Amino acid sequence: MSIPRLSWLSRQTSIKCDFGLRETEIQAVLNIVDNVDKRIAAGVNLFKEKVRIASLDDNRPDVVICAIPFAIEEYCGISERTCGVGVP
Repeated sequence: MSIPRLSWLSRQTSIKCDFGLRETEIQAVLNIVDNVDKRIAAGVNLFKEKVRIASLDDNRPDVVICAIPFAIEEYCGISERTCGVGVP
């Protein structure tokens, strides 16, 4: 997979805010085993809420870059664990 170069992003770029996911938050999503759709929705809502909170800050970001933890990708993305949910 090729990741596009962001010309404005460098080691000198000022990162004005950041948020991380706590292990307990990730585990809460992964613990939803009875309904794949609910698990996916919980993963999406976790990120959505973090971005919403960051947007309320006086120094809110113009750009948000999210790196999805492998466990969220594995359990909420297109994989065997989601039984193909989201496959076109």
